[in-house]
Amino acid sequence: MFHIANADDIKKGRLTDIYFKRTEEILEAAGKNP
Repeated sequence: MFHIANADDIKKGRLTDIYFKRTEEILEAAGKNP
């Protein structure tokens, strides 16, 4: 399943939040301090 962003998603920062959260989860799983 793919999520395709629209202009409203980008303007409201929803995509940034998704990628930030995922990066944070990866770092925590690796034992790194996000």
